[in-house]
Amino acid sequence: MPVLALSKVMHSDRNSLSARFLHHAQRGLTSVAQRVNNLGPGIDFGRNQALKADYNKGVVEVYRDFTRFMMRKSPRMLDILSHVQHVDNPLSASYPSWIPKWFQPRSASLIGGIGCFLAGLCDGQFPYFAVLHDSPLSGKSVRPDILSLDGYHIDRVKAVSQLMNIGVLEEPPIEASWDHLVGTPFSTSFHTYRNGEMLQMAFCKSLAAGCLGAALHQGFRFSHSHPDSNHRTHFTRPKHSDAAAYVTSRLDSSAFSDPEALASLREAASSGSLSGYVRAVQAFSYNRKVYLTQNGFLGIGPSRMNEGDEICVLFGGRVPFALRRMPDHHIFIGETHLDDEDIMWGKLTEGVRLRNQLPTVTFEIR
Repeated sequence: MPVLALSKVMHSDRNSLSARFLHHAQRGLTSVAQRVNNLGPGIDFGRNQALKADYNKGVVEVYRDFTRFMMRKSPRMLDILSHVQHVDNPLSASYPSWIPKWFQPRSASLIGGIGCFLAGLCDGQFPYFAVLHDSPLSGKSVRPDILSLDGYHIDRVKAVSQLMNIGVLEEPPIEASWDHLVGTPFSTSFHTYRNGEMLQMAFCKSLAAGCLGAALHQGFRFSHSHPDSNHRTHFTRPKHSDAAAYVTSRLDSSAFSDPEALASLREAASSGSLSGYVRAVQAFSYNRKVYLTQNGFLGIGPSRMNEGDEICVLFGGRVPFALRRMPDHHIFIGETHLDDEDIMWGKLTEGVRLRNQLPTVTFEIR
C-alpha cells in the first residue's frame, strides 16, 4: 500500500478506524496464507516470488532477489544497503556490488541500518521513499543485476585516512588519522569547518558517527520508526560535549588565541564523557576510513573507500553512500556518515525533492 508522507508513516494514529482495518486485514491475509501453505509441500500462496523456494536458483540469484525484495516492499527503504560491507575488491567480485554478502563476517558497525538518520527521506506527498527503476511489483526485472535508482550528488572524496584498525583495549588512532588527513598538529592547529566550528570538533564528531556515538554510551536505542525532533535534540548536546571532552584533553591551550572560544569549549567539555567518546569511536570507526571531500565535508566511510569516490544520497536511504564512477555505471562502495545536519536529517533531500535545489540523478549500480 503506497505511503504518502513520512509523518503519516511514522506517526500515524494506530487507533484510527483505517489503521485498525488495515492491521486486521493484514493479519487475516497472513493467517489465510499460512493455513493454505500448511496443506502440503510446494504451496506458496500469497508469498512473494523472491521468497519462494527455488532450488534451481544459484546463490547469487537468491541474494540478489532477496535484496531487491527488501528494497521494493512498501514503503521502499534502502536500509538493506547498509549491510553491504566489502571484504574483497568490489570490482573483482562475482556478486553485483550492491548485494550484501551475509556469508561473510561483518567488517564494521552499521550506521544507517539501525533506525537513525533520515538523509534520503522526505516528508511529502510521494508514493514511496526510494525511487526504483526496473523493479516491478510482479514479474522479473529486465536487467536484474543492475540496480537503477534515483538520488543526487553531494561531493567527491579528496583524501582518505588510513584504515582505523582498533583493538579491543587499544586507544583509537585519532590524532594519527588527523595527521594523515589534515597534515598539521592536532593540538596546535586552528582551522574552521564549513559551519564555523573548530575543525577538530567536526573531525571528532565524524569519528563517533555524530549523535549515534552519543546514543551508544547513554544506552539509548533508536527504533526503526522516525527519530523525531526530541530524539535529535536529546543527542545533539551530548554529541558536542563528548567531542569537546576529547579535544580539550589534547589541545594546547597556550597556543589558543581566542579565550572566549576556549572557555566555551571547556564549558561544553565539562558535561561530556571522554571515556564514552572513546568507546563510540571504537564502535563506529573500527575498520573504516575518515575522509575529506573537495568542498570540505568530513565523514567516515567504508574500508574500500578511495580518493575520487562520489558521496551521494539515494532516495530512501537513511545515510549517504559512497559510489565509484565507472565509464557507464557506478560501483557501490558502502554507507557513510557526514558531519552535516542538513544532509544527515533530510533537510537537503527535502530541498531536492520539493524545490529542485539540486538535480536528481538516476544511478545505475552494478
